Amino acid sequence: MFMFINSFLISVNSMREFAILPDEAYGVVTENRALLQRLLAMNIETERPRMSPASIAEMVLSFFSGVCIESNLKSGKALSTREIENFMTALRSL
Repeated sequence: MFMFINSFLISVNSMREFAILPDEAYGVVTENRALLQRLLAMNIETERPRMSPASIAEMVLSFFSGVCIESNLKSGKALSTREIENFMTALRSL
């Protein structure tokens, strides 16, 4: 993840590094994640799910955080299309 803060390029490669970011950079990341969650929830709401759109949006963000973690593991095993389709099928049932 790369961010420009006061003309400096900040690269965040791990959660450990995220914890030591300057307050301004930390705020940018958390605000953007909150915005993304709200936008996802608005999009999900159009499907009229039985479950809270905000809860489903949090599940989607958690899923994709896990995808990012898996893609950076030494095994390099990419998530298969089938696994993503299975996740989407589960979401549609909510």
